[in-house]
Amino acid sequence: MAIFDRIKYEPSSDTELVWKFPTDQITTGSQLIVQPTQKAIFRKDGNNVDFFDSGSYTLSTDNLPVLQAILNLPFGGKTPFAAEVWYVNLSPKRDLKWGTSSPIPLIDPKFGVPLNIRAFGQWGIQIEDSMIFLAEMVGARKMAKTDQIYEYFKGELRQDISETISKGFVSGLYSVFDINANLSKIAEKVQESFRVKLERYGISLTNLTIDRIGIPPEELEKMQGIMLKKMEAEQLGSVNVTDSYKAIKTFNALEAAASNPGGGALPVIAQMGMANGLMSGVSSQISPTSPGVEERLFKLKKLYDSQLISQDEFDKKRSEILGDL
Repeated sequence: MAIFDRIKYEPSSDTELVWKFPTDQITTGSQLIVQPTQKAIFRKDGNNVDFFDSGSYTLSTDNLPVLQAILNLPFGGKTPFAAEVWYVNLSPKRDLKWGTSSPIPLIDPKFGVPLNIRAFGQWGIQIEDSMIFLAEMVGARKMAKTDQIYEYFKGELRQDISETISKGFVSGLYSVFDINANLSKIAEKVQESFRVKLERYGISLTNLTIDRIGIPPEELEKMQGIMLKKMEAEQLGSVNVTDSYKAIKTFNALEAAASNPGGGALPVIAQMGMANGLMSGVSSQISPTSPGVEERLFKLKKLYDSQLISQDEFDKKRSEILGDL
């Protein structure tokens, strides 16, 4: 195997985090060059035995004390020895893309409807402890890139996002209709838990943002339909059915009395008075100032402001409500 007298690493891509020098045959007297954003680590038998920060070094027994003790290197001359040289890129990597490769299943707590969401965003990392990172993450691989790190951690990131959104739903912090208005809050919560998981491997999380949370259109349409039906049920439940029924029966009695000439005027007048009283009660319920009508119009406007119904649907439903007056 070839022996090099100059050891240097020039990344071919900004996504490279770790690179192994192509040979483990090193000689004392070789020149080691470490760039400002790099750290060079010497490994022997799978263990980190020495490291060098940025600078230019001529390898000797003076600056390789650990290796000298392990290998019993003689002083002077260009003595060959076997050791791996690994370079770690310490510069921060920002604006890295992430996304959930498969939908995240959730249950909307308000309506009990299953949802499948997908999240997309950016993240940034930096090697904080190169010794831990090399020992825990790299292993026998000759190179590690940012996409490999994402592949390793994407399952835990997906879990943190799912748990954060689920807890937000249950606690009422946000719902499916305003979830994209709370992306920064969700991202902050995800960062808190995800950062701890990365630190165990010597990685620092510099940033994490959620650009959008996608919900399939058919599921949004389903939620809209459920919400409209719920509002209609609430409106039906607010009608005083008993008084309305009494008013109908009174009209029937008046009609029967009018068709019976022998019934006398007094009973008819009395029944008419009762009918007027009942009709006054019913009329007050459906008057323009009635809470029922105002509430229907208010909820309809809320649906429109939330972009759950179109302008045409809003105008049509509004006309129907006003037509009941």
